[in-house]
Amino acid sequence: MSSLLPGTLNYRDPHQCKTLIAELPLTNVPRVRDTLTRLLYGLRQASPRAADYIDVLEAMRAPLHFLQESLAARYSSRPVIPGSAEDAVLRQVVALWLGMAQGYAQAAESAGVHPLSESQLALICQRCVLYAGRAVVEYFRARRTIPRGIWLDLHGYFSTAEEWGFATQAVPDSLKEGGYPQSAAESYCCVLLIDLSNPYGRNPREFEWVCRWADQYASLTEIMPVFGGTDAKTYAVDLNRDNGAKPLEVFARTPHLRRLGSARLASEIERVVAGLKQGLSPDHLGLGADCHPVSAGRLLLQLYKPWCHAANPRRFQRRAGEGEIDIALGFEAMHFFISGTEFVQPPPARIYSHSDFVDIVTFGERAHDGAGLAVRQASARAHYPTQRWAMLDHSVMGYRLRAPPDTGSVEHSQLLAVFGPDSEHWRLARVSWLMVEHDAHLLAGLHVLPGTPRAIALRPLAEEGAAAERFSRAFLLPPVQIMGEEAMLVLPRGWFQPDRILEIYLNETLRRVRLVRLNTFGANYERVGFAELPNA
Repeated sequence: MSSLLPGTLNYRDPHQCKTLIAELPLTNVPRVRDTLTRLLYGLRQASPRAADYIDVLEAMRAPLHFLQESLAARYSSRPVIPGSAEDAVLRQVVALWLGMAQGYAQAAESAGVHPLSESQLALICQRCVLYAGRAVVEYFRARRTIPRGIWLDLHGYFSTAEEWGFATQAVPDSLKEGGYPQSAAESYCCVLLIDLSNPYGRNPREFEWVCRWADQYASLTEIMPVFGGTDAKTYAVDLNRDNGAKPLEVFARTPHLRRLGSARLASEIERVVAGLKQGLSPDHLGLGADCHPVSAGRLLLQLYKPWCHAANPRRFQRRAGEGEIDIALGFEAMHFFISGTEFVQPPPARIYSHSDFVDIVTFGERAHDGAGLAVRQASARAHYPTQRWAMLDHSVMGYRLRAPPDTGSVEHSQLLAVFGPDSEHWRLARVSWLMVEHDAHLLAGLHVLPGTPRAIALRPLAEEGAAAERFSRAFLLPPVQIMGEEAMLVLPRGWFQPDRILEIYLNETLRRVRLVRLNTFGANYERVGFAELPNA
C-alpha cells in the first residue's frame, strides 16, 4: 500500500502525484474513484506549474478511463431514474469527465511566466473537447436529457480551440485503439456523430458500436462554416446555443453556425457496407470482432443518412397529442386485452381448411359493437390494470408519450399494447426510444406494428409418440398490402428456430405453420415470418 495518501499529498509536487497514480490498485474501484476525485479537486486548489499539471493529468487518464468504464457498466442497460443509486453513479462519472476538462483548462490559464508550447496548447484543446464530450455521451448512455450548460461547455471548448488555431492539430493519444492521434475538431465531430445516431433509440450493444464507430470515423469528418447555399436539411450546431445538432433550417444564420462535412465518411460507409455484402467479416472491415454482419450492416445503413447527408423528412406527419392512452405491459396482459378473454388451454381442436385460415389471418373476427367493446374494456381493467400515459404527439405509425411516475421498468425495444382515444382495437407497439427527464418522468417513443393483432395460442408440434406441450400466448398480425407487409407471428423471446413447426389455435381451429425467418426482435418478443403447412 502506498505511503502517499490524498490527504497528505503535496499537490504541487508532480512526482508525488504521479507516484500515487502509479500505485493505484485498479481492482479496488471505490479506492480508485475516491483517490482520483480528491486528486482532481486538490490540483484545482493547489495546482503545480502548467507543464507539470498537464503531466499529472496525462498520468491520470489510463486509470480514469478504466474506472469510468467500470462505473458506467452499472447503469448502461436501462434508463437512469433521478434519485436512484444508478443516478449517483452517473453523477460521479460525469463529474470526473468534467473535472478532467476543467483541469486541462486551468493548466492553460495558469501558464503565466512559464508559457506552454504550441503542442501543449493543442493537447489541452483536444483534451478539453474530449472530456466535455464524454460528459454529453454519458447522458446518452444513461438515456437522460442533457442538463443545462453541458452542450455549452463543449461548444465553448471547441470555440477556444478554433480561436487559438489548434482545432485541427492532431495530438497523440495512447488510449485510442492503434494509438492514432486526434484533434479537437475530430473529438467534437465524434460527439456530434453520436448525437445524430438516435442515441436514445439504441440498445446497449448498438450504442457501444455507435460510440466506437463515431470515434473511428471522426477523422473522416470536418467542422465547416455554413454558406448561403447550404441545404436547409443539413445538420448544424450553433456554438452559442445549449443544444446539439439540428437541421440548419431551425437556426438563425449567425457567425457561430457550424456544419458537419462528411463526404469522405460517406465513401467509407459505402465501402464497408459493400464489403459486408461480399461476405467480409466486420472485424476485417474495422467495425469490431463483436459485430454481427447483418446487425452491423443494418445499423450502418440507418446511420448513413444523418451522418453523411441530411435530416430525413418524416414519412408520416406528426400531430400534437391530447389526452391519454392505455398501455398494457407483459404478454399476459397484452393477450388478455387483445383477445378480451382470459387465456385457457384450448380443448381438442379440429383441423380447418386453407380458405378458413386465409380468412382468419386476413379479416379476423367481426368487429364488436360499441356496447360489447365497452364491457370488454371494463372487464379487462378489473383483471389486468392498465397504465395511462400522456400523449405528447402522434403519427399514423407511432406515439411520443410521457409515462406516469409509477411506471416501473420499461426497456428499449420492449413490446407492449396500446389503446388510443380514437382506437377501435388494441394494437401492438415497440418501444423505439427512451429518455428520462430531470423530473424523473419517462418519455418514450412507440412504433405501432402494422396490422390489427389477433390473440392466438400456439405450441411446438410434438414428435411422433411424444406428448404434446401446453399452448402458450402469442399474436398473429395480418398482411397489410398497402404497406407491403405480409402476415407475421409475434412470439415470446426465444421461440424462433428456422424451420420450426408450430400448431396455431385460433377461433376453435388448429393449423400448422413453419417458421421461415426472424424479421425483428426486441426485449420480450420476436416477429417472424411463417409458411402455412398442408393438413396432416
